[in-house]
Amino acid sequence: MINNREIIASRRPHLKTTGYIKVVILTWVIFVSCCAEVLAEAGDLVWKFEMEVGLEGINSSPAIGADGSIYFCTTDGYLYSLKNDGSMNWRYKISSNTNYMSPSIGYDGTIYVGANVNGLYAFNPDGSVKWQYVSNGSVNSSPAIGMDGTLYFTDNSLNALNSDGSLKWSISGISSMLLCSPALGNDGTIYIGSGGVSQSGCF
Repeated sequence: MINNREIIASRRPHLKTTGYIKVVILTWVIFVSCCAEVLAEAGDLVWKFEMEVGLEGINSSPAIGADGSIYFCTTDGYLYSLKNDGSMNWRYKISSNTNYMSPSIGYDGTIYVGANVNGLYAFNPDGSVKWQYVSNGSVNSSPAIGMDGTLYFTDNSLNALNSDGSLKWSISGISSMLLCSPALGNDGTIYIGSGGVSQSGCF
């Protein structure tokens, strides 16, 4: 994050190969537009994607699909999908605000994204809605995906969903504030940070 207006991700080539470093920059131009830029190592602009004029910004990290598609959320509640050449695949309005939500991509290509008060969405790669789970609280973080396809996310609780969107289990009372994304250990342990008044720490 640079000045809260840029998100930069880079991919470094293997030391034994030649090539260039690709940098993806998602930029917020205040009151003008948002754009996504791809730069080569020499600094030449490969492509630039500009969204409609408005107040939308990008405050989270993009996710990259196996086919190179780029998925990211904007502060005005849209989930965008771009092709790897910078042209738009599709966009979908999921909430009034997706300020800090980053999409997560499943092993089958399903895109999962928190939608604030609208819960959690699952999208097919073509942009169609696979399912929506309406949660008991706001989902303000990215879901984690287990090896068996189970989705873990937080609202006011720590929740686990089956890959079809049905509730597997839910644990409440961990903290009064759960805004962090869960992390999964190799042994299946779920780690979650909390910042509530009554309890804070790592669980």
